[in-house]
Amino acid sequence: MAPFEVLVKPMDLAYGLAEVLKVKMPKLCHGCDGLIFTSLHAPYEPGTTMDILKWKPPQENTIDFKLHLNFPPDLEADPSGETPDWKSKPRFQLLQHVSGDEHEFYDWLDMDDEEWNEWKIKSEQLDDRIVECSWHPPSPEGENVSTWHITRVRDDKTTANHKTTVSKIMESIRNGVMEEELIALVPEIRAAWKSEKRESYRGRIHKNQQPRRYPPNVKGLGGPGPPMRKGGMPNLKRR
Repeated sequence: MAPFEVLVKPMDLAYGLAEVLKVKMPKLCHGCDGLIFTSLHAPYEPGTTMDILKWKPPQENTIDFKLHLNFPPDLEADPSGETPDWKSKPRFQLLQHVSGDEHEFYDWLDMDDEEWNEWKIKSEQLDDRIVECSWHPPSPEGENVSTWHITRVRDDKTTANHKTTVSKIMESIRNGVMEEELIALVPEIRAAWKSEKRESYRGRIHKNQQPRRYPPNVKGLGGPGPPMRKGGMPNLKRR
C-alpha cells in the first residue's frame, strides 16, 4: 500500500451547498467540519487571506484552553483549609494564553458527575493539560445551560490558544450562521450567480486571465544525472 495518495477534490458551485451538506459530506471517508468558499480569481496564498471564506456551524468552533482543577479544601483532615480534598469533585477553570508560559483565567467548564466519574475511571490526569473545548448553547427546551465541553485532550500542545485567538473565535461563535440559515440562502445565492452582472464579471475575469507560465524544469528538461547514470562512481565496475 502506498504511504499516501493525491486525489483531485471535486468542487461545487456555491448554490449547490445543500447537496454538499446533506448528501456528499456524510459519504466522505474523512472528517469534515464545514465548507470553504473559494474566490473565482484570487490565487492560493500561504498564511491568512481574506479572499477565502470558511464556514463552520457554531458548535464546531473550538478553542484550546489549559485546564486547571480547583479542589475544595478537606476541612475534616485539615481545619485550616490548606489541604485539598482530592476525592471530591473539583471546579474546572479554563485558562487562555497570554505570553511565554503565562496563562490567565477565562471561564469555567461545567462537567456533570457522570463525565467526571468517567475521567476518574480512566485515571488520567487532567490538571494543567491542554483541552480542546466546544461551546454548547442551552437547548430550546431549556433543559440544559450553556457551557463548555471537552472535545479532546491536546497532548501535542503545551500552551492554550492566545487570548487574541480566543477573542476572534468567540466572535465567530456569537455571530455564527446555522446550517439551516445557510441552506435558506441558496435561492438568493443562485439568483446572484445567474444574474447578468455576475455573468459579465466572470466573462471579464476569464478574458483577462493570463496563461500559466511554467519554469523549464517542469517540462521534463531535468538537470544532470547522478554518476550511476554515466558509468557509476569512480573505480566502480558495472556488471
